[in-house]
Amino acid sequence: MKSAAGSDYKEELVLAFRDSKKQISSNPKQYQRAVNRLSDFLNDSDKKATNFYEGIGQAISKKSKLHVSFDEKNRGKVLEFLTQNGCEKIINNPKRLSKFIDKMIDDGKPTPDFIDLNVQDSLILREEPQP
Repeated sequence: MKSAAGSDYKEELVLAFRDSKKQISSNPKQYQRAVNRLSDFLNDSDKKATNFYEGIGQAISKKSKLHVSFDEKNRGKVLEFLTQNGCEKIINNPKRLSKFIDKMIDDGKPTPDFIDLNVQDSLILREEPQP
């Protein structure tokens, strides 16, 4: 797909990702928008990576990460849920809690509505072509 300027749309997405990555500390929202646009494009195209663009690089999709959180007012419900599942000790460990909920999802089990789920796409930029 070509843009109005004649360049490859995928190339423009990779360029925007690369440039925003360089400025992530000063503009994290711009970086997240670039990641989301490129991830959406790759997902819609059923691809894991873009082509390699000379002088820019190649964007490669990594496994999405699940981040779990809960509102403090729901702490009691979360603790009760975790206790019922024999893992109440992970309530104060966000990584372990996220892994536990991720496994539930993988196993096809429903997740409680008082636990918030946030899936974050992850991309890497390869600046050198692979041999």
